[in-house]
Amino acid sequence: MASQIEKLKSKANDAFSEENYDEAIDLYTQAIALDGNNHYLHKALKDAEQCLKLKSDFVKGYSRKGTALLLLKRYKEAINTYEEGLKIDPNNEVLLNNLEAARKAATNGSKTDVIVVCSSSKFLFEKICEAGGKSVLASYKSHFKKSPNSVISVQADGELASKKIYFLSWTADPDASTLRESIEKFVSDAFEKAVEENQQSMAFPAIGCGQFGCSIDLVAQAMIREVHHKQQEHDISVKFVIQPERTDIYAEFQNQIQLLETEISSTDLKTMSTTVKKGIIEIEQGNIIKQTVGVIIGTSSSRFLRQAITEAAGSEVQKAYKEELKSHPNSTLIAVSSGALPCKQIFFVKWEPNDDEDILRQSIVDLISTVVQNMTSYKFTSVAFPAIGCWLHGCSTQTRDLAWKIKFVVQPDQENIYDEFCKVLITRDGTAYGFGVYFSSNASYSHGYTRPSANGERCMFIARVLLVYSGQM
Repeated sequence: MASQIEKLKSKANDAFSEENYDEAIDLYTQAIALDGNNHYLHKALKDAEQCLKLKSDFVKGYSRKGTALLLLKRYKEAINTYEEGLKIDPNNEVLLNNLEAARKAATNGSKTDVIVVCSSSKFLFEKICEAGGKSVLASYKSHFKKSPNSVISVQADGELASKKIYFLSWTADPDASTLRESIEKFVSDAFEKAVEENQQSMAFPAIGCGQFGCSIDLVAQAMIREVHHKQQEHDISVKFVIQPERTDIYAEFQNQIQLLETEISSTDLKTMSTTVKKGIIEIEQGNIIKQTVGVIIGTSSSRFLRQAITEAAGSEVQKAYKEELKSHPNSTLIAVSSGALPCKQIFFVKWEPNDDEDILRQSIVDLISTVVQNMTSYKFTSVAFPAIGCWLHGCSTQTRDLAWKIKFVVQPDQENIYDEFCKVLITRDGTAYGFGVYFSSNASYSHGYTRPSANGERCMFIARVLLVYSGQM
């Protein structure tokens, strides 16, 4: 038994040296299966860890530790170990190759139905065609000649571990908002084709992060969130495949996935929504800068809000806003790109509060009307307002026939503001003259919720009302 194990180890070592990683892993696995205690691997791991304690910048120590973890099938730890070593020596071929082997092992060598390729990337295109062989390239050229602007679906061949390859054209853009939209469309088009062909899994590259030099955090955020959005509609599993040496891209994708998971797992924040004709009005306790909508709204009256939005969006957006404000100081609305935010555009609307209730109400209606007009112009269909006193009747009367999603975002610690918004939303369709029943302890409120007769008189009922508030909506 011992001699057989040693033979397998020897063959595995040779395969590893010759960069035949799949064969090496298979041989090592056979050796481990025969040697149930894995004692030599545990000893090797312990030795490597001790070595790194004595000399934390010893690259070979990371290689040895990673290999031991890999063979113990502790793939995630192996990947982390190789990445730590690459921080010290980013171009170390052994670590890069081992990292690739670890990531491959982590996926259990499973095949994906579709490999998605950005045909604009010369490097990726050539690599895929080389691995797929002449038949893949010939099929691509044939389809491209007929439909150059469509998703080109060809049968995988050669060394490619998939059923199909989707070639999609894509162009990088210096404008962050346009870039985000193009990435979202890239993902969306691939999903639509996969649904059409009844595919169950896809593998995406990190488009734009190589030769195009696009912002890694923007690409990662846009791709991951669009995939998440599409997965709400279609049961298709997705992998993001990153080149082993680009640990920075891998780390950012990992970071964006963790951020998304944190948002999804957060169950403490409240939401409430209602349908208004073709659209939706939603109230949410949350963060305005994390809203995945067409437009996020900021106002000129709130320095805190404006600063929070522009800082989160990035320096380019801050600069663009200042330049627009300087050029058009009296503009009612300033539109800037979204930068690093998950929306598509940011509107900063000129608005100031007023002590006079009628003037205040009208100013809010005017603000929302301005937003609606510009949303229509930009062809956006969803918007997130901060809680700036936006009465729901102002919104709904402007958008009742539009299939839009209107969201009011209230800070989590502003429970009283959230409750007040919800009270208004309880009415039938959120309209000032809707089918709901309105109650108020102040009779003067009725003036704004009733229509005058021909002679200017307004009617109201005085009633005693028992209210039971459970704290839940």
